[in-house]
Amino acid sequence: MFRSSVFFKTMTATTIFALFAVMCSGSDLSEVIPGPEGSIAVDVRKAVEFSLNNIEDIKISEVETEITYHQYREAQTLRYPELTGRGEWKNNARYPVNLRYPRGTISDYEMGMGVTLSQTIWSSGRVSLAVESARRNFEMVKLKEDVTREDVIYTAKVAYHTAILAKRALKIARESYENSIRTREALASRSAMGRASRKDNIRIESDIAARMPEVAGYEADVATAKNILKRIMGIDPRVDITLSEDFRATYSEKKYDDLVALLLEREPMLKVLEKNILLRESLIRKEKAEYLPYISGFFTWDYWGRSDEAKHWYIGQERLMDQFGAIGLSVTVPIFDMGRTRERVKQAQKDREKALLEFERTSRNLVLDLKNAVSDYNKYIEMLKANRRSVELSEQTFSLFQDLFKTGQVTLLEINDAELALTREKLEEVNTLYNINTAFARIERLVSEGEGL
Repeated sequence: MFRSSVFFKTMTATTIFALFAVMCSGSDLSEVIPGPEGSIAVDVRKAVEFSLNNIEDIKISEVETEITYHQYREAQTLRYPELTGRGEWKNNARYPVNLRYPRGTISDYEMGMGVTLSQTIWSSGRVSLAVESARRNFEMVKLKEDVTREDVIYTAKVAYHTAILAKRALKIARESYENSIRTREALASRSAMGRASRKDNIRIESDIAARMPEVAGYEADVATAKNILKRIMGIDPRVDITLSEDFRATYSEKKYDDLVALLLEREPMLKVLEKNILLRESLIRKEKAEYLPYISGFFTWDYWGRSDEAKHWYIGQERLMDQFGAIGLSVTVPIFDMGRTRERVKQAQKDREKALLEFERTSRNLVLDLKNAVSDYNKYIEMLKANRRSVELSEQTFSLFQDLFKTGQVTLLEINDAELALTREKLEEVNTLYNINTAFARIERLVSEGEGL
């Protein structure tokens, strides 16, 4: 029958989106327009809005952005002084006493405490480049939120269009079933005049019976498509929804040249890859800074003492304690590290080369994807015109055959073939409408126009 030959391949889209749909948290449905009999009416805008508020990918992306923000804040602290404290208590259980270490040189007990204040003075760019790298990484992850957002919008739109497709196909299947019922009534009218054969009666009952599982199958497709849409939106599966929008009646062609500039300007993944290139350049300079000197200033204060008797030992006994203070500069100059720094620089350079290649590859792929999406969209618009003409002619043919069948001028096989041809053309039309809308959603995704062109 027509379902297996025309529409079944398209309905596998619901299965594909079932893999992308994730379990969502509950939603506030107060803003959704009530539908008939206690259901809620949902349009594309609401589907997108609820999906953005409930898809866990969005929440995960936001958490990742917060993590990189705090990493950036952590890198900034390298610019500021660092104060550390320390303390120690030690029992010298055994130590030498001889000519080199006469009694009293080492005591049985030692204890002390102190603080050190250090401040980077000159790091040859280590600190500033670490901060720059952390900032670029934060900006890159922040842009990934836009990538996730656009993907969620696209998924919600296609899921909504898939639900419309299922609903329209169910309507067509029911109309086909009703047509077969009317044909049986016409046959019964002819039988009253003694024109129908037993073979025709069996054939029409067989045709009616064959259409019943088709209707049931499309009803299951509608339920599946709605359940997937509800999961994406975060609506309780027990809540019934109605689709308040249908496929538009008219469509206008799109020009690739007008859209490719928008893609190169807006596409968030390209922006992410551009930031990644800048990040890799910062990391190269950061690794090269390891060849250069590092200067820091310090101040230390220690309160330290020793005693041969544990009971005499506690902070405050001035005769047992000494204070030490020091202020100075520390200069670290790399001389030779067996090539470790050089290899890290080479790795950073290769990472940048890889980032450039990824940007070029992704740019070409996205441009090609847009070109194909625009080509498909315009092709489907032309197909829609032909589909509608075919539906119109099929309707005229079926209507004519209905009149001729009542007077016995066409056979049951001929009118059944005409009805199946009409049903097939209707399914082709709605399938083309689905392809137009999904191609258009893809174009919107590529030019990052979530609210519509």
